[in-house]
Amino acid sequence: MAVYTQNILSPDPLYLQPKSYDARSDRKWFQDLASPGVVGSGDFLVTATLGNMVINYAAGIAWILGQNIADQGMYREYIVSAGSITVPGNASGNPRVDTVILRVMDNAADASTFNECRIEVVPGTPTVGATLANLSGIANLTTLGEASKSVLLLGYVLVPNGATVLTTAGNIRDARVRAFIGLGGMTLGKLWTFSATPPSSPVDGDVWVYNAISGNYWKFVYDSSESTYKWKFAGGHPIFVEVNGTASVTGTGYAAPPNGPDLTLARAGIYDIKVEFSLNSAGISTPTYFSYALGGTGAQDVDAAVAGSGNSFAFATFSRQRRQVATAGMTIGARYRVGLAGTNVVQNRTLYIQPTQVA
Repeated sequence: MAVYTQNILSPDPLYLQPKSYDARSDRKWFQDLASPGVVGSGDFLVTATLGNMVINYAAGIAWILGQNIADQGMYREYIVSAGSITVPGNASGNPRVDTVILRVMDNAADASTFNECRIEVVPGTPTVGATLANLSGIANLTTLGEASKSVLLLGYVLVPNGATVLTTAGNIRDARVRAFIGLGGMTLGKLWTFSATPPSSPVDGDVWVYNAISGNYWKFVYDSSESTYKWKFAGGHPIFVEVNGTASVTGTGYAAPPNGPDLTLARAGIYDIKVEFSLNSAGISTPTYFSYALGGTGAQDVDAAVAGSGNSFAFATFSRQRRQVATAGMTIGARYRVGLAGTNVVQNRTLYIQPTQVA
């Protein structure tokens, strides 16, 4: 006799001791835990390098979501050797965009009579103006022949009318995605990557720790809603270069002093840049400017720390911080000038840089 008011649920939970279970029962776990996609950045990469209509696909591991029945689960495909497949010719008069897929055939789910995994080239419909950018005329992968819809997209192939040669640069568009733990619905936590470059296929909330700075880390979080600089700074210390000792500043136009300080940025982004220096002079009654060149863009007064000098004082420290947009490989180079003809002396010069967002 039941103790409480109740409903008995169907189907039964996994894994009750007196029950027996099929392969689908095990596959369900992977569907809950991970997203479909390739595992390694080069896995199942499609290229065209043979000077004909044959395309290559790399070895690797991929997870393919079963899509013919509810709760079909995730399939793992692993091949140890690369392979190749021929793309059908095109004499239609118009360009055609074909789709390269990895497809699982599972008779228990799709009634295809097959139990296997395939690489397939699915021809599109020849269409005027079809390109790898607009993908006009591509096949509908939900209505494939032989019933199975358990597909992982690998890439697209542009087949011009009368084509006899395919190239990776001109005819192939990579469409793979990476498989990630925690994106199957049951979230385990976001991906953390420690490297000099961010992960190639990030998702919102992924954390990238930039580790190419000696003695420091910069932590970024991915935000796809940003139009350009999608990695937002989330922690770390500024990097800085300092030059101690004195240097003479002469001339009213900006010039590079001995020893900088200069810094080169590895990635494009938005950075907070701060300059700081000490004025050690009572030589002329005129301001001294410490600014910087942004790559090929010359130094400007608006970015400068400015110190006035005169006979009434001989030493003071000044700083200025601004937010700037920088390109990858841009050098931030120190520049100095004085307001009037003559010479002032600076010392203890420091350049600080910290990102806010990077590409």
